[in-house]
Amino acid sequence: MKTLLTIVMLTIASLVPGNSAAQVAQPATAKPKISIAIKTAQNAVKVASDVDVEVEMKNISQEGVGFILTGTMSFSSTSFRWDIRDIASKPVPMTEYGLKANCLDSPGGVPRICSGSSFGDTLDPGKAFRQKLTLSKEYDLSKPGKYTIQAFRSDGKTDVKSNVITLTVTP
Repeated sequence: MKTLLTIVMLTIASLVPGNSAAQVAQPATAKPKISIAIKTAQNAVKVASDVDVEVEMKNISQEGVGFILTGTMSFSSTSFRWDIRDIASKPVPMTEYGLKANCLDSPGGVPRICSGSSFGDTLDPGKAFRQKLTLSKEYDLSKPGKYTIQAFRSDGKTDVKSNVITLTVTP
């Protein structure tokens, strides 16, 4: 009797619009807790010039968001990940300093444990944190051409992407 009742209920459920016994519940998409915006004062620089970028991370949630400015595994100048590409959409390689700063200077580029200091804090709701960086120290932007730059960072559940900016390096 219990089996018959289950079959009847499943049959009725399958007849209700938008309902199906075969439907699988989809997990809710995690809403980001932060937003990231990047900008540069110069859209064009000469070869060998510093490429300075300002990053703003804003807490867009209703709760405090913890963050670490620099990781204890690295002495990199940034706690953001970067996607920097040339005009052919090829990733721009790191400089020797960048490889060392991001602990990727071991044979084969395998990350290694690095020592370094870190700074942790909590970003209150609606508050923003700004950081100025010289990306040309860590990434090889020494060739003339156009580059796209984007920052990434996890809020603990979601990888959050910044806007994309374009930089022109002139001879």
